Amino acid sequence: MKPGRIISAIAALLMLAWTASAAPDVYDGIVEITPRVYDFGDVSVDAGPLSCSFTVKNISEGAVAILQVGKTCGCTEVSWTREPLRSGESGKINVTYSNEDGPMPFEKSLNVYISGVSHPIILKIRGVVHEKKKPLAEVYPVRRGAMGLKSDSLFVGNLEQGRTISQSAKIANLSKSPLKLSFTDTDPHVKISSDPATIPPGVTATLTVSVASDRALWGRNVYTAVPVVNGKAGEPLRFYAVTKENFSTWTDAERGKGSVPMFEGSTVEFGKVKKGGILTLSFKYTNKGKSAFHIYKTDSDFPVLEVDAPDTKAAEKGLVTVRMDSSKIGTGIVTLRFTLITNSPLRPVITLFAAGEILP
Repeated sequence: MKPGRIISAIAALLMLAWTASAAPDVYDGIVEITPRVYDFGDVSVDAGPLSCSFTVKNISEGAVAILQVGKTCGCTEVSWTREPLRSGESGKINVTYSNEDGPMPFEKSLNVYISGVSHPIILKIRGVVHEKKKPLAEVYPVRRGAMGLKSDSLFVGNLEQGRTISQSAKIANLSKSPLKLSFTDTDPHVKISSDPATIPPGVTATLTVSVASDRALWGRNVYTAVPVVNGKAGEPLRFYAVTKENFSTWTDAERGKGSVPMFEGSTVEFGKVKKGGILTLSFKYTNKGKSAFHIYKTDSDFPVLEVDAPDTKAAEKGLVTVRMDSSKIGTGIVTLRFTLITNSPLRPVITLFAAGEILP
C-alpha cells in the first residue's frame, strides 16, 4: 500500500473509533440539534431494534417547523414533531434501527429539512453489532489507568470559522472500583467532559469534546488534553479538527464576486528523484474569479519544508510551490497529497497530488 493511502486508512480508522456528537450544533442561527451523531456503541445481534432521539431547539425569534426527515435505508423508521416550534421550544426526531443486518458496523444518515435553514441537515446513527456481547476490556483496548478507550485519538470533524464543533466517544471503567475522571493541561480551544464524571465499575460513560475555531488556526490541527484518572495524570489524548472558512452568511452576490482558482490539473508528475534531495513541486492555476485568491494553509500527509503561495489577483495566473525533503519520504512509487484551505466560496478546500518515484 502506498504511504499516502496508509495514512488515509489510519485517519479513517480514527474517525470510526470515536463517534457520536453530543453537544448542540447550531444551523444558520435558526435551530440547534443535539446530538448530530448518535452512537449506539457496541451491541449484540439479540439486542433487538435500537431507538434514539435527536432534540431540535428553536433558537430564532420566529416559529420554525421540521418539514421532512428523509432516511437513506429501509432499516430505519423515523417520526418527528409535526407542530411548529415557537421561539425557545424544542421538538424531537425519533429513530429506530431494525438491527437485522447481522454482526457488522453500521452508519445511517438522515436528511432533515427545517424551515428557514438554507440546506438539509445531515444527522447520523452509528454502532457496531457483534454476534455476542464482548468483554469491556476487548472493546476498549487502549488504557489510561482504569479507563479504557477504543483509541487515544479523536477526529472531531470539519470546523467552520466562527463556530464550535463537538464529538463524543464511549469510554469504560475497566476496574472493580468507581473511576473519577477529570482533565488537566487542556488546550484553550477545547472543552472536555465525561458523563458521568465518576464512572461505576464495569460501566461505560460518554466523553464529549468541543473544539472552538480560531482565525489564527486553519486546516488540520491537533489539540490535546491530559486525563486524570483517580487523581493520576496519564498520557494526553489527541483531538483533530479541520478548519475552513465560513461562507454561510455570504449572499449570492458576494459569492459571485469571490475568487475562483482553476488549476492546470490536480496532479503533478515529478518523475524519479534520488532519496535525500530537496523535492520542489509547483502547481499552476488561474484565478478566474472577481477578487484576490488567498490560501490560508497548505496541509500535507508528509513533512513539508516550505510552501510559497502568494495571493493572486482576479484574472491573473498563480503558482503554489512546495519544497520537501525526500529523505522524509519512503522509497518506491509514491503519491503525495496536499490540501489547500482557501478563501474561495466555490472551492474552500482543494486537494492536489504529486506522483513519482523516490529512488534509494
